[in-house]
Amino acid sequence: MIAVALVPPAATVGIGIAWGNTALAVGSGVSLLVNILSINLAALLVLWYGVSAVQMVSYRADQKDVLQACQRSPD
Repeated sequence: MIAVALVPPAATVGIGIAWGNTALAVGSGVSLLVNILSINLAALLVLWYGVSAVQMVSYRADQKDVLQACQRSPD
């Protein structure tokens, strides 16, 4: 999915430079820069606030304990 966001503006920058069209190259360069920053910001937010693999494993273990406790018949 990252390639879908980065390759078209990068290619358009190259085409703009090859054709000598600075407006096209600059506009696509800005789009490329915004895409790179957005991808990095999203990754940073996921790493800071996301659920790590260790937390997910412990959550699933706790969830299994709760399910087993609920399935026990009351004595």
